[in-house]
Amino acid sequence: MIQRIVFNGICIIIIISMLIGCGGKGGRLTNEQEVYCGKWETYSGDYICINADGSAQGTIHNTNFMAAHVFISNTTLIVTEMGTKKQYCITKQPTEQYGEWTMKLDSMKFYKRIDY
Repeated sequence: MIQRIVFNGICIIIIISMLIGCGGKGGRLTNEQEVYCGKWETYSGDYICINADGSAQGTIHNTNFMAAHVFISNTTLIVTEMGTKKQYCITKQPTEQYGEWTMKLDSMKFYKRIDY
C-alpha cells in the first residue's frame, strides 16, 4: 500500500515537471524580434535555428536542443526545453552590413544563413 502511494506520488511529480517544462512556450516572435528568425551559424560549428513561432533548435556551447522555445529581450536570448533553461547574453543585436547578417551571443559571432 505504501509503495503504491509513493509510486503514484513520484509519477505525479514527473508528469507535473514535464507539463511545466513543456508549458513555457515562448509564443510567436514580435515584429521587432523577427530579425532573429532563420539559421545562425558560427565558424566553429555552433548554430541556432529560430522560427517565427518561437520554437528553436540547435547546438551552442556543446548544449543541444531540438524542441525548444526561445524568449528574446534586448539583452538576453533564453532557450527552454523540457524544464531546462539556458540563457545567452546578446552582445550584438542582429545587424546587416554589405548583405551579411551577424549577431553575437555570449561574444560568439553568428552568421545568418540566407539559404535556410
